[in-house]
Amino acid sequence: MCGIFGSVAPYLIDAKKSISLLNHRGPDHLNYLDTQSLGHFISLAHARLSIIDLSDVANQPLRREDLGLVIVFNGEIYNYATLREELLSQGCTFKTQSDTEVILVGYAHEGSSFLNKMRGMFAFAIYDQRRGNIFLARDRVGKKPLYFYRKDGVLLFSSEIKSLLTCEGVGRSLNLMALEEYLSLGYIPAPKTIYQEIQVLNPGHYLLHHIGGGTEIFRYWRVHYESAQKSLNHVEAITSLIDDSVKIRMLASDVPVGAFLSGGIDSSAVVAFASKYVEKLKTFSIKFQENSFDESRYAELVAKKFRTDHHQFTLDSDLVHLLPKIVWHFDQPFADSSSLPTFYLSQKTSEHVKVVLSGDGGDESFVGYERYLAHLIGEKFENLPGVARKILRLIANSITTTEPKHFLFKLRRMIHFLLEDGCYQRYLGTIQIFSPREILELTGRNIAAGTMKEILDRFSSVLANKSINKVIGFDFENYLPDDLLVKVDRASMAHSLEVRSPFLDHKLIEYMSALPMHIKLKHFHLKHLLKNKVLRGVLPDEVLFRKKMGFGVPIHQWFKKDIIALTEERLFDSSLGVIPLNQNYMEKILQEHKEEKQNHAYKLWSLLMLRMWEDQWGRK
Repeated sequence: MCGIFGSVAPYLIDAKKSISLLNHRGPDHLNYLDTQSLGHFISLAHARLSIIDLSDVANQPLRREDLGLVIVFNGEIYNYATLREELLSQGCTFKTQSDTEVILVGYAHEGSSFLNKMRGMFAFAIYDQRRGNIFLARDRVGKKPLYFYRKDGVLLFSSEIKSLLTCEGVGRSLNLMALEEYLSLGYIPAPKTIYQEIQVLNPGHYLLHHIGGGTEIFRYWRVHYESAQKSLNHVEAITSLIDDSVKIRMLASDVPVGAFLSGGIDSSAVVAFASKYVEKLKTFSIKFQENSFDESRYAELVAKKFRTDHHQFTLDSDLVHLLPKIVWHFDQPFADSSSLPTFYLSQKTSEHVKVVLSGDGGDESFVGYERYLAHLIGEKFENLPGVARKILRLIANSITTTEPKHFLFKLRRMIHFLLEDGCYQRYLGTIQIFSPREILELTGRNIAAGTMKEILDRFSSVLANKSINKVIGFDFENYLPDDLLVKVDRASMAHSLEVRSPFLDHKLIEYMSALPMHIKLKHFHLKHLLKNKVLRGVLPDEVLFRKKMGFGVPIHQWFKKDIIALTEERLFDSSLGVIPLNQNYMEKILQEHKEEKQNHAYKLWSLLMLRMWEDQWGRK
């Protein structure tokens, strides 16, 4: 797990300066290489976190003069030992025991098709001296980030945006459509970033840049949601896939591996399987002071059952002092409030281990979000008579409570959701922070014809045979890589901690995406297959069949007391003028929230994060 930076330009770029900003991603070794080809300067730089082959010979940039190739690599290839043996049998040679060299030799031997053999998380760049090109690739799911800038024959790329901003010629003009998507979704979907000139390489894609010529981008992997699995022995197959996925992530390491343990189904399942491969697994969890958000009791039950070395850390609103650090590490506006507990948990965990397993990806493959269930119910409501729909809408509008945990608040939101026409509108109803009308009021920009069409196009492009799979596929291709995995990568790498996610193994994803929905979600029971079949008898029933909570923070309560002053200070800071926002509208929603007329906690949080980003990055 590391940080990478590279450049191809008619002039020399200071790679040493750029890579120094990524020291947190790889504090064990910093190095860079400068060379020239076809009238251009090529620089490759690397910040290393040593996990596999701890020797200095595996430091990067890793060069094979005999192959004419140089690589910088961020990530882990879990099946590298098997691939190495395969390449050795074909006459290839190696100088290290690292997975990095396996990628380099595999690429020399098979080209881009070698990507299809790799199991892992990765973002890497290979300079091919003989062909005069740069090859960039990103893993299938998007665990590891890869940003790039290309203009007038210049190519820059990096693990994080901040190192690109140090380079001559890279502008900071804002991408207003990306800003609108942030206000709508709470994150910025790839390939956009908040900067007009900087892009993200999408998951499952590779980029080929011809030095002195053009650039091409190709897709090499994508999930297809089709009912193609004919085997009746799904439980055995899935159990084997999960076990193999956990095992390969446990063994592909030369340092000890621990595990996050929230007390939820997914992280508990990972701990259950991982405990088989280590004598006393170290586990790490967060305890919230607010009981309605606290899952620590369930984490303790799982830790006790599997006899782990359990570590628990308490999070409360006093930790809002971490927000400026979080904003610095994320580089872009980011409104997922769970970045705070993830950042804090990573900080504390890094004091004990270098590598942890997580349960990320379980909800997408095993149908775990409540919005999936709501969507299926919503399909039934499409056939209701107009009079019945009108009565339900009147009932919803009569509910005035602003407490998100209150039954009536959830009922109102659910009714409005069920009355939406079509799966796309229903989906937006569950995840949208600001509606198009509210964004118009906030920014003065009408986004209906632009941004919303782009979101719809991405939704429509999902390769799925049913509308529920369109919803799941959109989450998998957008929410997962651009929100959840961005959160985990930045929060963990800020503390030089590597996070591995067994549920995001592509073999498991491909198997689950081909299963018919009635097998995965039976009688409207979320995660039916995982809970009732695969994990029944493995985890305590108290953990398996409790209500899903999610890994968030109680921002509704915090906006009642602890961070109101900070929010007022930042929202109305006259020195922050790069992003013009309607002051009257912000004052209105802040006052409504303080008076508990409306619950605007998520709106206020997203605006607070936007203003804090602007303070650090937007006005330089």
